Amino acid sequence: MGARASGAILTSIPCWFSTDWPSPGSSPELLRLSHYGDLPRFIRDVQWGLQDPLPWFPVCVDFVRRHIAPEVLWSDIYQDLAWHVLENTGTYLRTYFAVGEEEKLVLTVFLPVDDSFDLGLDPGPHIAKVASSRPVGGGRIVRTGAEAREHARSMSLAVRAAGGQGVAGHAFVRQCAVEVLDNGQGINWEFSRAMEVEWDRESDSTPRDWRSILALPVLDTPSWVPIAVIVLTSNRPDPIWRRLEPQQDLAELKAMLRRTARSLVVDLPGRISGGAATP
Repeated sequence: MGARASGAILTSIPCWFSTDWPSPGSSPELLRLSHYGDLPRFIRDVQWGLQDPLPWFPVCVDFVRRHIAPEVLWSDIYQDLAWHVLENTGTYLRTYFAVGEEEKLVLTVFLPVDDSFDLGLDPGPHIAKVASSRPVGGGRIVRTGAEAREHARSMSLAVRAAGGQGVAGHAFVRQCAVEVLDNGQGINWEFSRAMEVEWDRESDSTPRDWRSILALPVLDTPSWVPIAVIVLTSNRPDPIWRRLEPQQDLAELKAMLRRTARSLVVDLPGRISGGAATP
């Protein structure tokens, strides 16, 4: 009683990548699992197949659009409230997990977007940065809705069957947590040189001030596909999530972050529409 699962729970899953049930005597293709966290992705790939553009991506966008209309997402009130939600979550995490004052944490949320979000992106599936707890600077803490849309246009990541750009894009496609520690390899995964310059600064005059990053996909819909990615960054080479006990404290941290991201998609737009939204 009370035992927790850890490590691999399956070594392989027999399956067919075919719309037709195989004939008697045929052999299934084995999908290798390295960890139980890979299971949702493998089930998704068996259901939808492995091709570009991602056949399951419209399901992700449809879920987001049903809960948060683009005009709400790019409104001043949504951006103000989203900043407060993320900032309050960060403050709570610092207290609950006893994070030292020297460690700087920032929370950021990415959502799957299409042409209806009016970002003018290149063809193909993308996720875009839509909210962050980082103050804008220049005496302000929050972007206006119009500024947030322009920022999302430049801070978008392509996602493909082989993987996604950046740590957040990779987490979205893999449907599991992805981290990079201490400016390690993969922090600018599949970035062009122009993207590296754009993403490695926080403003025109401020360089990137974090060293470690954790990206968590938020899964929903009957197909159990990602509807958001929440990112936590730290200026430490050994960030808070690496110092937590994995089976309890770290799991609790991840659950808190996922709940926060889901609330920005599902709960916050309803509060705005109902007229009950206050920071």
